[in-house]
Amino acid sequence: MIASLGLRWDFFLQDTKELEQTLVADDRGGLIEGDRQKFSPRIGFSYPISDKAKVYFNYGHFFQLPGYRYMYARNTSSVDQNDVVGNPNLDYQKTIQYSFGVKYAMSEHYSIDIEGYFKDEFDKINPGDVYEGSLVRQQFLNKDYGRSRGFELTLEKRGGGYVNGNVSYTYAFAYGKASETYERYQQDIEQSREPLTESPLDNDIRHSLKAAIQVYMPTNVKPRLFGVPIPNGWSLSLEAIIQSGEPFTPSSSFPNISQTGQEDIETNSMRLPGTAMFDVRFSKEFGLAGLDWQFIVWVENLFDSRNVLSVYTNTGRPDTQQNQNQTILAGTDYDANPYNWDYGRQIRVGFELDL
Repeated sequence: MIASLGLRWDFFLQDTKELEQTLVADDRGGLIEGDRQKFSPRIGFSYPISDKAKVYFNYGHFFQLPGYRYMYARNTSSVDQNDVVGNPNLDYQKTIQYSFGVKYAMSEHYSIDIEGYFKDEFDKINPGDVYEGSLVRQQFLNKDYGRSRGFELTLEKRGGGYVNGNVSYTYAFAYGKASETYERYQQDIEQSREPLTESPLDNDIRHSLKAAIQVYMPTNVKPRLFGVPIPNGWSLSLEAIIQSGEPFTPSSSFPNISQTGQEDIETNSMRLPGTAMFDVRFSKEFGLAGLDWQFIVWVENLFDSRNVLSVYTNTGRPDTQQNQNQTILAGTDYDANPYNWDYGRQIRVGFELDL
């Protein structure tokens, strides 16, 4: 058995005297916490169950300090009256993650890996109301939680021949109270209720198929294809990502949606269309003036797929927001916002010099 143990120490130093003076100048009070620190244990085990298979397990705690804008944003004259002020007492965001799996060598060059993972996120940052006497402020707080689960199946080919690569399929889900830092912004002002249940997060992509294949023909071989000599000293790489769509929250005017009273629409209850992206990169080695060069052609989004990134919440489409009594009409030129789609085919050609 192979074991790997680790411990990470994070610490943050904060000048409380300077901050107290700043808060007084901003008509804010309260106790300022000083320095803080976190210890993160990490454990990994790998145990061979035969000469071709092994089981493994990894567990770890991870901490991330909030960005300074969330800690020190001030309500000065340059800040909008409805903006969220910083919170110097924000704590680290905590993630607990563990995974386990089995890896099996089917042959000398082929292997298959089956892995499951669990991930829990604590103290995620979102705005909330803070009462200071009769004054109510929107301030960043450690108040949200998220969790994700999934498994991944990977088939890999390494070594032996001129073709290597891997293909993987992932099924996963991610749930929580809020996906973005500003998602709960002005929730109380808009009289929207705090969610009592979890909903899919914005990164909740259920199905994902990824492939990376490389063909490399070194300069020291004389390859043939069907008996015909072909050039050497080149490589061809193909990367593909095919995945199901991200969730989004429809508006109250979306077709076939009806609300009763002040009932809230279920968060992220609908899905964008799936996406597919194929990239190809070709390089050819050659010598010139006693130097080693590479000619490179790189094509992103090879098939010029129109992958949807965002839709109008009242229609569920990226090309129209025309909705009359829950009947979707054709969109205008203004509706066809290019930001609703991912980039199209991009071709790059260049040279690389190895010194």
